[in-house]
Amino acid sequence: MNFIEYASLNKHKIIDVRVPDIFERGFIPKSVNIGLNGPFEERFQQLNNDFNECLVIVSDKNEEAKERIEKIGYTNLLFLVFRQKSLSWI
Repeated sequence: MNFIEYASLNKHKIIDVRVPDIFERGFIPKSVNIGLNGPFEERFQQLNNDFNECLVIVSDKNEEAKERIEKIGYTNLLFLVFRQKSLSWI
């Protein structure tokens, strides 16, 4: 699994796969929320149809997110490194 530091985020599309209520408590500006619950795979493909684009994934369940996203064909993934429990991006 590849990780990215917060300072390097501005170059990539950011997809937050945490559930909406957690996303709303703190998120990275310009990130898009697609929670792992519900029709995740369908919503993910609607948002991004370029399988080669490098995507930054924000998740509290990295292994599950990685497995599900790779299963639908996306492999150029970076996961945000969390340095603290409390997120204060907004």
